[in-house]
Amino acid sequence: MARKPIGNIRKSDVQKLYKALLDNGFKTNSLDGINNLIHPTLEMAVDDDLIRKNPSKGVYRALKEDDAKPRIALTKAEQHAFLNYIITSPTYYHWATVFVTLLGTGLRVAECVGLTKNDIWFDKKAISVNHSLIYRQIDGKCQFHITTPKTAKGNRIVPMLPEVEEYLRNHFEIWDEIYPKESPSIGGYTDFVFRNRTGDLLNPHCLNRAIERISRDYNELESKIAAHEGRDPLLLPRFTVHNLRHTFCTRMFEVEPNHKIIQQIMGHAEISTTMDIYTHVTQEKMAESVQGIGQSMSLFK
Repeated sequence: MARKPIGNIRKSDVQKLYKALLDNGFKTNSLDGINNLIHPTLEMAVDDDLIRKNPSKGVYRALKEDDAKPRIALTKAEQHAFLNYIITSPTYYHWATVFVTLLGTGLRVAECVGLTKNDIWFDKKAISVNHSLIYRQIDGKCQFHITTPKTAKGNRIVPMLPEVEEYLRNHFEIWDEIYPKESPSIGGYTDFVFRNRTGDLLNPHCLNRAIERISRDYNELESKIAAHEGRDPLLLPRFTVHNLRHTFCTRMFEVEPNHKIIQQIMGHAEISTTMDIYTHVTQEKMAESVQGIGQSMSLFK
């Protein structure tokens, strides 16, 4: 597309470019920055009468809508069951700090695994979010890379909840025991807070595999206990590490009326992204309210 005269660019060319980027490992949201360059450029060509209409119009939005999946947030009961199982399990306890941090901060997974000691501000009870650690195929080779926030909103300070502070402090106290070697360095960053058992960088995909194993074993145990106690089991749904971010945001909406504060903590570039989650939450709350009304108001009495 880059070699074509601007008057010869068609909508199909933009679609092919975006699809090629997606096939090469880009996520739909990652196309936002590219679209923010292409669309205004072609729009200026329209204003200058070089082309009749903008061939990129609606392409990114259509891709985003096609890629949209229902957001799943754990209920409070599911969240508690998930964490309590981890912290009481000899098999999975080593995952406790990272999952407490994810559920207590709403960080993106790449932001969380990219945290370094310098980002943890115990004196201010806050966490500085200023970079991400990603594992991506580039030039045919999968490797770790440091990236910085795409927008100013992504560079932020997140308050540290007491539970997060407690687990991180304990994590730092046994640092030399859990990490047998010095932290790898990448892109000028070192002393990564979360690493694997050999002390190497933690691949974000490992967290999803851990969630699968934890949920599987929890559900198996909970089913046996519930059957013995003669009750319905509280089973965990299928979810990914990104759903933990949505869960945190949902909990925030349940206690914080100022949506701008939530937007800042979440690092959403647009308030509309935050409000999309709010719509999901209010729909659930509305359903609960209707059930409550139904118990106290009858149409036939």
